[in-house]
Amino acid sequence: MAKIPDKQEISQLQQRLQSRTDYSISILLWGLFLFSFISVWAVGALDPINAGFQMAVQLAPLFIFFPLFATIGMVSDRVLVQDKLNLAKKSGSKGTVTKNQNKWQLNKEDCIRIILISIVLFISLPWMVARLGLSHVLFFQPVHLGEHHGWIGAYILLSIILISKTEKLYSKSIFKEGSIYLLCFLIFWGSGLLFEDFAKEQLNISFPFLVLDIFTLDQLGILAIQITIITILSFLIYYFGWRKYYKKKIE
Repeated sequence: MAKIPDKQEISQLQQRLQSRTDYSISILLWGLFLFSFISVWAVGALDPINAGFQMAVQLAPLFIFFPLFATIGMVSDRVLVQDKLNLAKKSGSKGTVTKNQNKWQLNKEDCIRIILISIVLFISLPWMVARLGLSHVLFFQPVHLGEHHGWIGAYILLSIILISKTEKLYSKSIFKEGSIYLLCFLIFWGSGLLFEDFAKEQLNISFPFLVLDIFTLDQLGILAIQITIITILSFLIYYFGWRKYYKKKIE
């Protein structure tokens, strides 16, 4: 039998339904997806090898994952919250809620997010302009037009930074814990894609990260080691960073 929420939890659940932050994040993520899809499609007229409609369609499942992740998570969590409130209502429990507690307000965490987003966007300038039909920008080395795995890494990181704003709002569930671990894993993978591409194209140095779309079969062992290392690091960040520190902090 489901646990009936107490008055404090009822108030928190009511505040959760008042929040519009998750709506805003979902809209931003869908906008990021449209930019990634339409830009590489359009620039295909200039470089059909690395861009175009076919390339955009091939990468669409990867890019659409994050807006879908945020949207489905938002909807399912709101349904869960409403079910809990209905259960409390049937039992006669009530809570008090302070209005407008969950409006998007700029706080210390948001300042860190803005700094991180700015760094990722700065590193991503060559790939962003490559999607707009230009081969170079500012003092960066010129790159080919169209899609780059460095942008895929940047897209992953930008999406996770935005999602981190709403993930903590969600009610306790095994799906929430699983999704947070998945995001920890993708942080490392996205960082690897970004820094490998930037180091190779802009600094002419080798960054030790194996990119899936260019590896050979004899590198399967290296790929397995890479996945193992990232899996372990992701668990450490999830367990100590989330469960042992941040989760307790926000609770």
